[in-house]
Amino acid sequence: LGLGRTPIREALKLLEAENLVVIVPRRGIFVAEIGLNHLHQIHEMRMTLEPLSARLAAVRINPSRLSQLKLCSEEMSHVDQLTVPTVYRIDRAFHRVMARASGNDLLVRDITHHYNLALRLWNLVQDRLTPDDLGVGSHVQLIEAVATHDADYAEAVMIEHIDRFHDRMDSRFDSAM
Repeated sequence: LGLGRTPIREALKLLEAENLVVIVPRRGIFVAEIGLNHLHQIHEMRMTLEPLSARLAAVRINPSRLSQLKLCSEEMSHVDQLTVPTVYRIDRAFHRVMARASGNDLLVRDITHHYNLALRLWNLVQDRLTPDDLGVGSHVQLIEAVATHDADYAEAVMIEHIDRFHDRMDSRFDSAM
């Protein structure tokens, strides 16, 4: 790659910080293992962070962010014609915009981190998922909730959204392992 050791070492430290690799001194660098316990841990974190994000977004959303959410929702309106990776991309954008609408940069960072960890797991069972498994119908409900500044409803819809997807992932993941 034409890079020195220092940038490679720094990149590996970042990957380790993101829990994507494990560095074992004098043994090597290994891809971090993933399993069903990680799926449950990520679910616990997302169930804490993302409903808070939806609640704050309902209070703080601005017209620009609302337009971005609507755009993501429109892209998913033909979910049955999209590939799972395309749906992941749009869903990721939706959750990132929702997090940004919260106005809390730390929340954005943590949601992005846990979404990325989840994506790693989702890729293991991608062939067993359908685009509808992401529950894009709840995106419309979330948009309605934040547009009307209904924080309680936004939080409840996000809880249902995260839980529904986790249940579907859990059943697909069990059959994959």
